Amino acid sequence: MQRSSLLIAVTFAFVACIAPDSWAQRLQYDLAKDQSASYEYDIQIDNSTHWIQLTGIVNYQVTMEDSRLVRLKFEGGLSEQTKPKPNRQADFLGVFPRPPVLPNIFNKSIFSGKGHSKNSIAMTRSGQILTLDGTSQLPFLLGNLSLIPFEQLPTEELQTWKSDSGVSISEDSNALRFSVRPFGPFSFQPIERMQSASEVTRYQIASTENDVVTINKTYELRTPDTGDRESFQVDGKGTWSFDTRDHFPSATDMQYSLSIKDGNTTTAFPIKVKFTKLSKERLAQLKAEADSNREKSQKLLEERKAAANTPIQGKELDELLAKLNSNNTHDKHSSLIQLMNKENFEADPRLVETVRKMSNSGEIFSSLADRILQKMDPIYRLNKQYEGSGVLDSSQLIVDRTTDLFVGQIVQIREHGNAWQAGEVTELLPDGKVNVHYRGWPRRTATLLRNQIQLAPKEVNQPKRPENSSLAANASQPATLVRTWSDSSGGYKVEAFYVGVEADKVILKTPAGKELSVALSRLSPEDQRFVAQAQEQAKKQGNPFEPR
Repeated sequence: MQRSSLLIAVTFAFVACIAPDSWAQRLQYDLAKDQSASYEYDIQIDNSTHWIQLTGIVNYQVTMEDSRLVRLKFEGGLSEQTKPKPNRQADFLGVFPRPPVLPNIFNKSIFSGKGHSKNSIAMTRSGQILTLDGTSQLPFLLGNLSLIPFEQLPTEELQTWKSDSGVSISEDSNALRFSVRPFGPFSFQPIERMQSASEVTRYQIASTENDVVTINKTYELRTPDTGDRESFQVDGKGTWSFDTRDHFPSATDMQYSLSIKDGNTTTAFPIKVKFTKLSKERLAQLKAEADSNREKSQKLLEERKAAANTPIQGKELDELLAKLNSNNTHDKHSSLIQLMNKENFEADPRLVETVRKMSNSGEIFSSLADRILQKMDPIYRLNKQYEGSGVLDSSQLIVDRTTDLFVGQIVQIREHGNAWQAGEVTELLPDGKVNVHYRGWPRRTATLLRNQIQLAPKEVNQPKRPENSSLAANASQPATLVRTWSDSSGGYKVEAFYVGVEADKVILKTPAGKELSVALSRLSPEDQRFVAQAQEQAKKQGNPFEPR
């Protein structure tokens, strides 16, 4: 079957059949502003391999009314549960012939009626839908949840009547359109193909008791069998009732059969649709149950929170250590789960060391143990963060021209104002820039300015610092960098390292660590030649990112 959804455009024709001998009750939606009603649903679908159940409560409130129409606000939704049939496993094993499965068309995730949705409905007092803002579409051709309760009522006092509709069914891959009948149209989306169909609903008043009119209802939908595509047939039978005191629908109990013919194969799927208007007593009961469940959940949450913050000590600690050091896989796993649920980790050193060994063991639970160790040991957690590619909190340890970096050093880096990440210094360049490698990324590198780098916190484990690794002695720079510098007059001299050039300024650093910034034009001709040679040497080193 093609993955598509059904859209049905309906034109209604209401036919009066038999007038009653005597009937004082008026079947009309004579609703008043601010009037409200709530309904409890139970919809069951036999999907051959599963029972599918849709349950929930929806609410209506009248927002406007006049002599011609009423407008209602709808809010609510249904939740879906599935339950396999007893013979499902046997079906899968091939013991019995595999039963037909409901096509994918009815199992899409786009149905907003399975969840919480809101609609605004305008309809005539006889139940003709005029507008629908929003959607609460249900699967299995059930139409919009918000419209299911409302049947078309006769404009005269009749015992029997019917709704005879001209229907066009179109198929589209993203259908979401509303329906005016339980098995109605699906979408406003562009139509991919269309076929005609007929839809007939018949009503007959069966009884009136305590101002509730019970009506027998039958439903038929037919599409022609053209042989080149699937044809659909829906048959329904049951009751629908109407409360003449508040003029809202009271209940329904319908059984439908959805038949799909594809070639020589016809598959039927039974569907039961029930809803009941809730009394004030039932609403109060449901509210009390919800409040009770909420209190139980809150109490359970508080108990778990208290347990999570209680230190492990004494006999409990001894038992836990015994399980973690045992050869029993179940005991180890349950003990690790107990630790994973802990929040307060003023842990005993023996416990920390046991978990550390498990983390480094490479066994089945080593990954879980590693996560627990990160909760137990803040320094370990910090070092794990600097091993990966995740976002880091700023250390606020600024790197400037005077900061002495070394190759292999772990730092914080960022480009283009992005978040700080872990990096590793790979090269210190003569112009003051730094080549880095992003940790957690095998091949990601960058050349950064020093204001794009921050030192890692002192708790981060650093590699051993290479000898002669200061900026002045770095092998990537010219050989003689500690020298006597003179100004153009020859009257001023200073012993300093050559750091680099920024714009027209030469950056020097004294052995005491003081940074100097001198205009290139103020230096002696010899010093200017030295700077030019240093820059030329840096250029000759070429692009470090080109393949060798």
